[in-house]
Amino acid sequence: MHIKTKLTILGAIPALGICALAGMRIADDLEANLDSKRLTALAEGAARLGRLLHETQKERGLSAAFLGSGGKDFSDKLTNQRLSVDAAIGDLNGFLNLEGDSLATAARGAFEQSLEHWQSLTDTRQRVDSQDWNVPKTVVWYTAGNRSMLDCVGQLVHE
Repeated sequence: MHIKTKLTILGAIPALGICALAGMRIADDLEANLDSKRLTALAEGAARLGRLLHETQKERGLSAAFLGSGGKDFSDKLTNQRLSVDAAIGDLNGFLNLEGDSLATAARGAFEQSLEHWQSLTDTRQRVDSQDWNVPKTVVWYTAGNRSMLDCVGQLVHE
């Protein structure tokens, strides 16, 4: 073997090592970037979920007050609060549509599961408006939905 070939081989070995190390560093940086994006998406989703939880708690209280008054009081406040809840649900759904792919499958599933309860919100509101439900039944229904959101937050902590 010629000396030129030997020198080329000797020079290539460290160069390949440097390339391998650089590749590993790039892979680590890409993984850290992906983790950062997932964490940001989780935090944003949790904030939106928290807003929804807060708004549904207020609707629960106003619904109970409305029922307790026999439908005579709190009608305007309840109507306005329902708009706030609807906006918060729309906000969380919009987030999931836009950013859901950034979330791990389990996290996205937790968010979606927390929203399932609220699919029957229109029926519940009609029962409240028509005084078909009493205060305890209404409070239990809202509390179950709020619990599902709190469970979601608990699942997100493990992501």
